[in-house]
Amino acid sequence: MHNKNVNQLYILAIAVKISLVVIAVLLTNIGLYKPADDYLLFSKFNWNSVLEIFFNFDSGWYKVIATNGYAHIPEADLQGWNHPELHFAFFPLYPFCVGLIMKVTGFSFVASGLIFNLIILYFVVRYFYLYLIQMKINEMVAFRIVVLFLLFPFTLHFYFLYTESLFFTLMIASFLFISKKQWWQFAISSSLLVLTRPNGIFLMLPYVLFMLEQEGTLSINNIKRAFKTTRYYIVLVMPFVFFLWLVYQKQITGKYFAFKYAQETGWYKTFVFPFWELFKNGKPLDQFISFYCTAFMLVSVIMWRKWKASIQTLVWINILLPLSAGSTTSMTRYLSILFPYYSALGETGFAKKYFKYIVVVFIVFQIVCFKYWIEDHSLMY
Repeated sequence: MHNKNVNQLYILAIAVKISLVVIAVLLTNIGLYKPADDYLLFSKFNWNSVLEIFFNFDSGWYKVIATNGYAHIPEADLQGWNHPELHFAFFPLYPFCVGLIMKVTGFSFVASGLIFNLIILYFVVRYFYLYLIQMKINEMVAFRIVVLFLLFPFTLHFYFLYTESLFFTLMIASFLFISKKQWWQFAISSSLLVLTRPNGIFLMLPYVLFMLEQEGTLSINNIKRAFKTTRYYIVLVMPFVFFLWLVYQKQITGKYFAFKYAQETGWYKTFVFPFWELFKNGKPLDQFISFYCTAFMLVSVIMWRKWKASIQTLVWINILLPLSAGSTTSMTRYLSILFPYYSALGETGFAKKYFKYIVVVFIVFQIVCFKYWIEDHSLMY
């Protein structure tokens, strides 16, 4: 039964991806979508241009890395950068995976990225669904939660040439492996997580808390016992892998924290008190994102008793960490990986009663958000 549900969810994910192509082409040709160029018009239609639908913004950085690696960036690319090592802001696992497909198939970055996305989407739905089942959630409810997740407007990035789908897969798989006490699998997934995005290393804390929760409660005795239990030390693989990545950066750039330096020089990300960035100016987009972040925080406070410490820690790390970089840009994307919110919605009586209506609303807003992606709007950075 589980495999059947996973397969159905995967078919839905593929259907969403195909629908995005159809929607982009049709709505562009009737004038509702207005991309910067005319590559989606019927008169210039070709499959290569269609694949470009999923390529935008940060996808270009991953293309540069997948094509050249970190050490051999062509001069033509460097000329457009204000610093020669800006690509270190982007971690290696995703471009490595796509680059490997490029080498094996001879396909372009965009085509190889499509293949990788089609593969990883299966693991997105599989591990999320199995995690929900492992958490004793009813099969029908778990199915409903994953459907809402796949159709949520800001999970659109899971279908693009971005790291969201890979990061989410490794993150949720790590929780699943802990709950099943599959420690070697956890070691692999958590190690790869660290190499996917900079904030991966910070998920050590929710994982340790989740391990403790599996033993019962977060009592002082449990914590003391953890220091004497070998399996808890498996999480140290995460800082070890992170350290290896820092050493590699040192060898190439002379800086252990080249990724941080790249973020500061290229995107002006410097540490600030997180809440200072909310409602900082009167621009409608910034106000919307600030309200959106605030809503996530309020829900977390409301769920304070229901969500365990591991989940609360996961949520607040992924809210406060990007805000502390000095900008609300991309917060809708960063928050899209927070699976507790989809679970909380899917388990409500409201979702059960009005599920079809919620799905329709989500689809409509996905189409709206997709317009912003096609038109290079900063909402979808």
